[in-house]
Amino acid sequence: IELPDEGLAVAYSSNGKWVAVGLLNHTVQMYFADTLKFYLSLYGHRLPVMAIDITTDSQMVASGSADKNVRLWSTQFGNCHRSLRAHDDSVMQVRFLPGTHYLATAGHWRRGQEQLFLSEERAKEMEEQFEQEVEREDVSGATGGPTEVVALRPSRRTIE
Repeated sequence: IELPDEGLAVAYSSNGKWVAVGLLNHTVQMYFADTLKFYLSLYGHRLPVMAIDITTDSQMVASGSADKNVRLWSTQFGNCHRSLRAHDDSVMQVRFLPGTHYLATAGHWRRGQEQLFLSEERAKEMEEQFEQEVEREDVSGATGGPTEVVALRPSRRTIE
């Protein structure tokens, strides 16, 4: 197949009728699988198409792009059924579940300020719980007037 631009993703229909190619020029090109002749061009993405898949009944094409969107296309006329803002970064993979029109997508995840470490979060929760227990013991174990508080165990706050 001679492509108008660099191909980044390819999908072959299960009925053997089409080959779909996601291109660097933001389009999806569909070709007849037997003759490799051009069939449809699917326009709509604003950045390169990174992933593509065809349903097992060959009725729909899903394309995922670096523009963070997933588009669902008809194979009959090439019209776009849906455009979905799927991820906070590039869509790296789209896959229809076999025998259905259910779609799973995967997006690119960049490590940054929002990175989550479960062990650190758990340690933080335990520390907060310990601080709350110490405060309750301080108030309930008070000797003297209502304004006097005695610490039974040292906490981070009493040490600082």
